[in-house]
Amino acid sequence: MSNLQDIWDSYKDRLKKSYEDGNFDAWCDLWADDKPTSDKPTFVVKYGEQGEDGFKEEVLEGRDKIVSLFSNSIGKIEIRFEDNGPVYVTQNKSDTFLVISDFIATIIKSGYPYKNRILCQVTLDEQRKIKKLIEYADPIKRQNFLKELKQA
Repeated sequence: MSNLQDIWDSYKDRLKKSYEDGNFDAWCDLWADDKPTSDKPTFVVKYGEQGEDGFKEEVLEGRDKIVSLFSNSIGKIEIRFEDNGPVYVTQNKSDTFLVISDFIATIIKSGYPYKNRILCQVTLDEQRKIKKLIEYADPIKRQNFLKELKQA
């Protein structure tokens, strides 16, 4: 996959299918390998958990930790994405692109609906796998969703 739109579409499709099938192997393959000699793949939530002085950045390094974050809610949620536009390539960095999408989830047990507009900055490695994904979203909506999810 060399086309950035194809990479993003595959990310969304495989993530959704992972929740449906209960298997994250294909989605995991989109992430760069953990190499002892280089940076591990990284997932960053810019406005994550709420602390005393605002929302803290959450950083997960390594494929196993990234997959674990998502796979912990297998059987608890259904997800989908609604894109609001194209992939935006950054100037002077052909390995980095931006996307804006609505992430939509429903907690199966309670029917709790979640919709949050996300902006993702995605950086690829030499093999065109995801080296780093930084997610920006409404932190209050995210916190409310995670509270509901813990009860599911």
